[in-house]
Amino acid sequence: MEIKIDSDFSEWFGYWMGDGDRSLKRGTFGVASQSLDIHKLNMKILLDYFHLEKKRLRVEITTSRKAPDEDMRKEYSNLLELNISQIKTISRTPLANRDCIRLFVYSLITLRDFLKQVEEIKNKILISDRTIMSKFVSGIFAAEGSIRKKGKNIRMLMLKKNEVEFVRKILDKLGIVSTMNLQKNSGGWEISICSYENLAKFREIGGFGRMVEKNAILEERMTHYENKLPWAERYSRLCKIFSAQSQLTNKIVAEKFKMKYHNAKFMMATFAKLGLLNVSKINKIYVYTLNESADCDEIDIKSHIT
Repeated sequence: MEIKIDSDFSEWFGYWMGDGDRSLKRGTFGVASQSLDIHKLNMKILLDYFHLEKKRLRVEITTSRKAPDEDMRKEYSNLLELNISQIKTISRTPLANRDCIRLFVYSLITLRDFLKQVEEIKNKILISDRTIMSKFVSGIFAAEGSIRKKGKNIRMLMLKKNEVEFVRKILDKLGIVSTMNLQKNSGGWEISICSYENLAKFREIGGFGRMVEKNAILEERMTHYENKLPWAERYSRLCKIFSAQSQLTNKIVAEKFKMKYHNAKFMMATFAKLGLLNVSKINKIYVYTLNESADCDEIDIKSHIT
């Protein structure tokens, strides 16, 4: 069976490496996730890429909700557009903060064939284009990655060292610096992505993919970072924006920097007062251009702002 390696498959492969079925004992093949969007992709891959029949799909749900099993089956039958008989198991635990869905097929033959191709697939992703590599990163970090609400780094813990090393190779090719450490308590290997620059690159390539909650936390942390950026870094980023467009307004700058409007206004006014920017007022809107005498590569912003 030859598998087409495109952006959808690469993203799914990342999910599978993190939360996928790979037990030959059960012979099940699929993915577990709290996200319905991830399962829409999971179903697409199982049906269109592995050519499995939709009627063979099975669903197991773990929940803390006390709704009757039959109501849960009807709910997920509608959400996943499957026959109610395909929603097989409803398990309950008070530890489940959200419903976890496991969508899979029983197919030992497909699983064995796929496992034989895993290393080849990884090699193909490693030499693929930026989009395919980015989708893989989004998939695996959606499955296994995390960022704390008050944290300053993105983390991902996996048990197999070779898989962590593979992920780091992809990150390196995307220009994202990471570190790897052995966690003695769990025996697993942890990837850590630190610093504003690396977090910004991670967000740019897709962040945590289809995991909305994780991306929301990432946005909160990036906003926190961006509101406290050093002035030199702000000016450097501003120069890059000016290289793409000659005029900027406070509104545009607020959007580009993902900061509040009044913070963008203060920043631009400060640079204008220092003579780094020219400012004019057109139809009651402040319009800024880069001072031609200011060299973005040579100017020492520290000599202007202390």
